[in-house]
Amino acid sequence: MAMKIERFTEKAREALGRAQEIAQTLNHPQVDAEHLLSALLEQDGGIVPEIITKIGGNPSLLRGQVNAELDRLPKVYGGLEPTVASRLRLAIEDAWKQAEHYKDE
Repeated sequence: MAMKIERFTEKAREALGRAQEIAQTLNHPQVDAEHLLSALLEQDGGIVPEIITKIGGNPSLLRGQVNAELDRLPKVYGGLEPTVASRLRLAIEDAWKQAEHYKDE
């Protein structure tokens, strides 16, 4: 993933790397938002499950729903490395804009 990855926190870099691994393991041609959410939900010491719990959600239930969505995505075989989907790229770019707006690194 060539997205100024050095600007991400260590946890964010880990999550993006794991998202790519998930896509590759599932034979998906692109890494998309569902892959990143799956990685964030399973991340040791990550804040996403904690936040979901604090707002009244169930991280385990959400993980199951995300896995069901991942199972529906198209698969390709042939050993190619998945590319970053435009939807995920736009979400990350929007997150950078929000961070800059709030002067957050």
